[in-house]
Amino acid sequence: MPFRVRVPELGLAPAPWSDVTERGLRLGRLMWRPLVGSANSLAAPLAVSARQSSGGSVVEVVLDRDAKWSDNVPITAIDVVNTVTFRQRHGAFPGVSAQADGDLKGTMTGRGAVGCTQMLAPSRFVDGTVDTAITSGPYRLASLEPGSATLCRVDKRAADSLPGIAEFVAMADLDEALAALRGGTLDVLIEADEICVSEVIANPGPAIVSLPDTARIVQVLGFNLSREWLAERRTRAYLAQLLNCGELSVHVYQGLARPGRLAQGITDETDRGTAGLPGLTVLTNAENRLRGRAAEWVARAWRASGIQASAESVPWQQFTERLRRGDFDCFLLSVRDSPDSFADLWCGIGGPGMLARLTRYDNTELQNCKREAEPPHAALTPGDYEAARRVISWAVPAVELTVHAAWVICAEGALSGLALVAAATGAPGC
Repeated sequence: MPFRVRVPELGLAPAPWSDVTERGLRLGRLMWRPLVGSANSLAAPLAVSARQSSGGSVVEVVLDRDAKWSDNVPITAIDVVNTVTFRQRHGAFPGVSAQADGDLKGTMTGRGAVGCTQMLAPSRFVDGTVDTAITSGPYRLASLEPGSATLCRVDKRAADSLPGIAEFVAMADLDEALAALRGGTLDVLIEADEICVSEVIANPGPAIVSLPDTARIVQVLGFNLSREWLAERRTRAYLAQLLNCGELSVHVYQGLARPGRLAQGITDETDRGTAGLPGLTVLTNAENRLRGRAAEWVARAWRASGIQASAESVPWQQFTERLRRGDFDCFLLSVRDSPDSFADLWCGIGGPGMLARLTRYDNTELQNCKREAEPPHAALTPGDYEAARRVISWAVPAVELTVHAAWVICAEGALSGLALVAAATGAPGC
């Protein structure tokens, strides 16, 4: 019997890279080996060594001489170079140059060399196009049907405890998914919300609650700084000050989320900058039932203070398109936040991070927080991270509303497969 995992939707077809708008499933993390990473991860890294020099602007990698594609052709440094070149044609890794020195040695140079090395999963190319049928990881795509995707484990070096066949089933309705798990037709339910968790706590059965993700899942309220009425910091700070996140945690999230950290240094201001403020709309995606309630809660709190506000929930694709276009006042979105991921959220390699782009926030001050780091584009040190968080807390392009666990509910017999689930859903450290 296949190991059956509920996902909210399948998202994009498996590929050796992730799209930030893809919801939940990252099958490519099981089908392609990354260039570097942990030797203990399910898809072991292709490089046996990666050496930095010139302050991190040069990275030399040496590939595993036994690494092969799924058609038994050796993986070479030319594959690494081809992948970098292809990704650059699509906007990734600006300013990085990749060069092969024989079959096993490759060199990345440029300011973003370290980041390129860390993010790359080499691909196989045929006539200049990625051949997604040829992979390098421990699992192969057996079938991709409407509503489900099936993977087969073929790399015998992968842990024996991992399932040989894993089927990912798209189920949008969480109540239906929990019933299927209790009924024995589903093994794992990922992206469970606090309503599901409360149900399992109140009515114990074949399901148990697990927390495989060590990152903080933070729900942020982001502001569109390109809106004239939200351009002033004092306005955004006042709007944030009106929100009681403890109340949100209890009344919307069943007491299973922690209150977030709101903006700092705003209690002494008397001029709130809300004169002439037009009606505000809080935008979120319709697939997350509790986030819709949270958006209504935010709008209600603002209306209680005399500010016209409403909530709007739209399908995920429409939601992400509107964020990219800037067609919103405020939005609710959950992100993984840790010292390692903070740079990707606010000050990414070679430019603004995801949240900086969505809020239209000028992240110059955040880049200054990293100038003492060596190399300059490395992950933020703990000190840099706290300094950068203080900058965000003062500037208020976005605020933390609630902090969540990555809830996974599974049948007791499925515990051994959670490493696969963590990798397929993008959990850190996998």
